[in-house]
Amino acid sequence: MIVDIHTAVGRWPFSAAQSLTPLRLGSLLARAGVDLALTSSLEAVFHEDPAEDNRRLFRQLRGHKRLLPVPVINPRLADWRAAVAEWAQRAVAVKILPSYHACSLASGAGSLGAGVDGLAEELAGRRRPLLVQMRMEDERVQAPALRVPAVPVADIVALAKRHPRLDIVALGAYRLEAGDLLRQTARVRVDVSFLDGLDVVAVLVKKHRAFAQRLLLGSHAPLFYAQASVLKVLTAETTEAVRRAILGGNAAQMLGL
Repeated sequence: MIVDIHTAVGRWPFSAAQSLTPLRLGSLLARAGVDLALTSSLEAVFHEDPAEDNRRLFRQLRGHKRLLPVPVINPRLADWRAAVAEWAQRAVAVKILPSYHACSLASGAGSLGAGVDGLAEELAGRRRPLLVQMRMEDERVQAPALRVPAVPVADIVALAKRHPRLDIVALGAYRLEAGDLLRQTARVRVDVSFLDGLDVVAVLVKKHRAFAQRLLLGSHAPLFYAQASVLKVLTAETTEAVRRAILGGNAAQMLGL
């Protein structure tokens, strides 16, 4: 089974493409050989309170068994606990977008990160992974006046150390960032969507065999082509067992599928 943990539906305002429907996304993923995908709302990126985006997402994905809805939570909002309670029983994971929702991963009562720590503990107790969107776009292609900084590796590492029971998935890490995250933490996983370089998957695995258990297939579709991420893994010069783990085994184990 191939599991894509990084997909979305909706409209991306910086693209000329039309809004992507669940039917269209499902077709694109099927063409790439993906059996199951975690899917969130693109519109939720730009709304401080993504509640309505999440509700629309869950409605849209009814009947699309290939797509599992992942709600976006903004821990800066006072009612984030109610949002988690609303979706936790129906969602296999929760996503946060620190850079877009101005939500620091720093700790401390009264800081912008206080809600993140509360959310982390809540999800650890519920055994739900936290997906941290490091970036939506390569910063080099963003308009100068609309640049959104990526989430720093050090902030994710610090969050992981404060919450050792929580499964964290860093979405959109560059190759060097991925290496740092895998080396400095024990429970942070990384998707392959933004990894670049010659045979990058095999290079990471060769550096440390244990990394193979913490790499996940993530395509960032529809902003990226799903086939590209699948091929990164399928063509990696490593063992078949490692390829199978990254394509779906690791995600299935983490999500309890």
